[in-house]
Amino acid sequence: MAEKKTPTVAESNEVDNVSEIEALRKQLNEAKAELAKRNAVEAQKQAAIDAEAARNKTMDEMLAIDAANQKAKMEERVPVYLIKDTNEYKNDREVCWNGKIYVLKRGMQLMVPRGVEQILKSSAHQDFLALTRMEAAANIDLGER
Repeated sequence: MAEKKTPTVAESNEVDNVSEIEALRKQLNEAKAELAKRNAVEAQKQAAIDAEAARNKTMDEMLAIDAANQKAKMEERVPVYLIKDTNEYKNDREVCWNGKIYVLKRGMQLMVPRGVEQILKSSAHQDFLALTRMEAAANIDLGER
């Protein structure tokens, strides 16, 4: 009969070393896989950050272009005419816009920046609203007596 051979200490250590190496290889492969997953997640996060930055840059560029277009539109010259009479509307009209004072002569058509025209329109509208309220207040006062 064949005798069972008992492993020697060296053979036993070799078997233990092989199983330890296999276990370490398995742990190393698992660690590599985990690292690859983390790197992929970080790459996705960075891509999202980069995309958001690109969108913000594009939005900032669009806002800058829009602001430049608005400024150019406000600088565009348009005709205005201020009536002239011998009472309330006989003196020249002064309008301050963007740190500049425009002295507008009455009774003639002038070319002024659109911003000055808007100030004149707004002023006329406010005058109209004030007159309307004064008339309404006068009617109320007369009605109560």
